[in-house]
Amino acid sequence: MRKQRNIPSLRFPEFDGEWEDKKLGDIAKVKRGASPRPIADKKWFDETSTVGWVRISDVTRSNKILNVTEQHLSEAGIKKSRFIPKGNLIMSICATIGKPIYTGFDVCIHDGFVVFDKLSTKKDFMYYLLDGIQRRWVKYGQPGIQLNLNSDIVSSEKVALPIEQSEQQKIADFLTAVDKRIAQLEEKKRLLTEYKKGVMQQIFSQQIRFTDDNGNPYPDWEEKRLGDVCGMQAGKFVRAANINEYKKPDLYPCFGGNGVRGFTKTFTHDGKHSLIGRQGALCGNINLATGKFHATEHAIVTTPKEGTSVDWLFYKLIHLNLNQYATGQAQPGLSVNNLEKIVVDIPRIEKEQQKIADFLTSIDNKIEQVGAQLEQAKAFKKGLLQQMFV
Repeated sequence: MRKQRNIPSLRFPEFDGEWEDKKLGDIAKVKRGASPRPIADKKWFDETSTVGWVRISDVTRSNKILNVTEQHLSEAGIKKSRFIPKGNLIMSICATIGKPIYTGFDVCIHDGFVVFDKLSTKKDFMYYLLDGIQRRWVKYGQPGIQLNLNSDIVSSEKVALPIEQSEQQKIADFLTAVDKRIAQLEEKKRLLTEYKKGVMQQIFSQQIRFTDDNGNPYPDWEEKRLGDVCGMQAGKFVRAANINEYKKPDLYPCFGGNGVRGFTKTFTHDGKHSLIGRQGALCGNINLATGKFHATEHAIVTTPKEGTSVDWLFYKLIHLNLNQYATGQAQPGLSVNNLEKIVVDIPRIEKEQQKIADFLTSIDNKIEQVGAQLEQAKAFKKGLLQQMFV
């Protein structure tokens, strides 16, 4: 008996039989985009135009449907590019290779994209088929050279698909439901993050105040210099060769200016501290370190003084947007001397500080929970793509 080959490992029970092998060029007419030249000429663009100019960055920021582009083409630009009406399926073929996306409005694509025209399959099935084979395109790359595809390579790529369009549609409907769940979680996370941002502004501007355990208002806040609220000191240098990429039982987290860089055998601190990124474009970002850790010279370690809650200080430092105090052009940086002079309002009673911190921590916990659900949903979808396609 001949062994069946083209059968996915996960399949709806009402369907059987092998899938058929086809080239993408047999399923659709693959057409490459075009670019007006020279691309820097302003005459090709018109911010009042309703026709978007799709770039890789627009696609990587989007999910299944492209609804926004940073740039729009003029009538002259449209004539020199490839016009794609709303509702078509396009795919990136340079930089971020193989990402499919629907056009949510009329756009033009440059030669870093192809469009799949005159599809003979269900459109949604084709989207998930392309989504599932993204990793395949790596085989066309060469070490040290940016991977680029062309319409011939894409057209020649072999894929397997169900003969019955009803099976294609059922697969697409199921994966669409998964994508809907992912979109809901992303939106929930976004709304929680926006809520936290807004409520922090209200709390630290004292539009929202907490009361004590008896329902009485706390005393007015007082002004202090940041240097009177906490001590600040840069961490210690550690050789890059001594920083391990992976965590091991005998290693400690090593924090640089932008968070954990890796893990080291040494630690500089033991406790709970807010760390301020000291150098670079992202200087001023805040991380919370707990337990034993090594802080490098690129991080400023804060230690709250008596009467200051370590958790309140963490959120206050975030609210201060310390990047605005950076100096230097080529390499922006923060100095402890300048940071110590910043004037802040602080609750006089540490219990009020802790209530503020506990409230904001509860929001962070919700954001973290939703984030974990989101990652689980994405991992679930990834597994489905691997099992529901051949």
